[in-house]
Amino acid sequence: MSQKFADLINTAKIVPLKKQNKISHTKKPATKTPQHNQKSVTATNFNYFVDTDSLSQVDTDSDYKQDGLQNKTFKKLKQGKIPAEVELDLHGQTANEAYQSLAVFLNQASEHHIKTIRIIHGKGFGSHKNKPVLKPLVRQYLQRYDNVLSYCSAPINQGGSGATLVLLKS
Repeated sequence: MSQKFADLINTAKIVPLKKQNKISHTKKPATKTPQHNQKSVTATNFNYFVDTDSLSQVDTDSDYKQDGLQNKTFKKLKQGKIPAEVELDLHGQTANEAYQSLAVFLNQASEHHIKTIRIIHGKGFGSHKNKPVLKPLVRQYLQRYDNVLSYCSAPINQGGSGATLVLLKS
């Protein structure tokens, strides 16, 4: 493991997945200010107020695959055959906290050439009216992020619809 990657793990609370069937979760969002590389999200609106009403219009059941990505690779991601290198757990965070955590996490993952990540957002059972808030927020953000090649719901044994697997450009 490179020193840069070890520093990333220590400073951003990113936990590498263990080879066992156990998954470690972190509760605190990363606080480092990201250097943005998104199409429509800029550093000036980083302290963005998340409009949860607009999130209800995001299709949380559809997957995303960028043109040019091989169907075989996308199928492997959907089946969970491409292991996640790191994960981010957004449980217990507000929409604004999750937005900031996600921005920092994606930028750091890209900077360190991490290719596959898992974002745990839950199914929304603890949210107002038991409707998901974090899942549509994650999906909306991923659609705007340049380095995302594809994303899909994780297989059942990796979190099911309560987690999203993401394939990033290398």
